[in-house]
Amino acid sequence: MNTRRIHKAGFSAVELIIIVVVIAIIGALGYVAYNSFQNKNAETSKQASTESSTASDVETVPMIDSADDLQKAEQALDQADLESNDDAKQLESELAAF
Repeated sequence: MNTRRIHKAGFSAVELIIIVVVIAIIGALGYVAYNSFQNKNAETSKQASTESSTASDVETVPMIDSADDLQKAEQALDQADLESNDDAKQLESELAAF
């Protein structure tokens, strides 16, 4: 009688199922965290847009995608009648970010 075990290469079905379950759990946790982050970001964005639209009478360029938009924003900053130095600093920091 030969009692020697024959070693097979590869994984058993149970091992593969365990790996798939672990990956699914990690994916589900990541998905929930991502959705939570997106919802929080959307709420913050809505709040910021409503605060900025009600708190300021300064006309701003909503999106700067090109050099032309940057020039328009700079012209709007030059033409704006800014009541306080804080508003000017805020607009200049937004322009500097682009």
